[in-house]
Amino acid sequence: MMHKGKWFIILAIVLIGIGLIFALKAFKETKKEKISLVTPWGVFTGKEVPGEDLACIGRYDDMIRGAYKKDQVGKGLVINLVYYKKGDIYKNVKSYFTSQMEKCGYKKESESEGPLSMPKFEITRRYTASYKKSKERILLTIGVLKSKNSEKYTLVVMNYSRLPEISKSSKNMFTSKTNTLTIGSKSKKLDNMIRPVLISIFGEVKLIDGSEMSMGPMMLSRLTYHLNRNIKKKDITILENEIKKAIRSKGYILAGNKMENSKFIMTFMKNNRPVLIIEGEINKPIIDVKGVV
Repeated sequence: MMHKGKWFIILAIVLIGIGLIFALKAFKETKKEKISLVTPWGVFTGKEVPGEDLACIGRYDDMIRGAYKKDQVGKGLVINLVYYKKGDIYKNVKSYFTSQMEKCGYKKESESEGPLSMPKFEITRRYTASYKKSKERILLTIGVLKSKNSEKYTLVVMNYSRLPEISKSSKNMFTSKTNTLTIGSKSKKLDNMIRPVLISIFGEVKLIDGSEMSMGPMMLSRLTYHLNRNIKKKDITILENEIKKAIRSKGYILAGNKMENSKFIMTFMKNNRPVLIIEGEINKPIIDVKGVV
């Protein structure tokens, strides 16, 4: 007959084993907790999307790849990447990516830092930097987004481009026939407002990226244009005046034009709410437009 002491030991082992099983199950369920994070770059659910990390740059820790888009633009290439993770890990993420850029041979051309208020979104901390290596460019944005329930998420957005230098021989990539990017009806409405102004100032433009995100009865549209030439400092005042004239009849009012180093951000309001943001950088051929239509 087995000694009572041994029975107690066996029973204790069994109970510990059952406890570990339930603990592991609870851990897995917590780990698989579904999220629905609404961001200017889409709605993220905690699920990794297919795609590739940028060569050499990689990603920080176990951040989730929430968005990935790769497009051929003429003979060039454009990749848009978004990573995110719950919590405010801004300092660590910034340190990782800025050091990786340097290690991978990218030279920093400009940077800016500070909070940002976008239509319907609050980004409490934000870092943006432009990097270049030969014909490659990376626009790096790191931000801390406050969600509806006041939880904070750290996001990393990388816009990579490898495009031929702007020259007379490459102007054919900007003809309207090459603008085959498919966008939604709300984005088309925004594009119809903005593109004619850009054309009047910069010549023909190429829409290289566009996305839409439902926000109840409204839609947030994001459009990225590649211009026929680089932006000059004198263009900013002209752009501001022409945009104001083009959209004034639709109820839009200029709320501010902010300059940070070589970057500019124009914010327009409608019905006392910021609903349109236009961003660009001097000596770069890219303009980014975000608007609630």
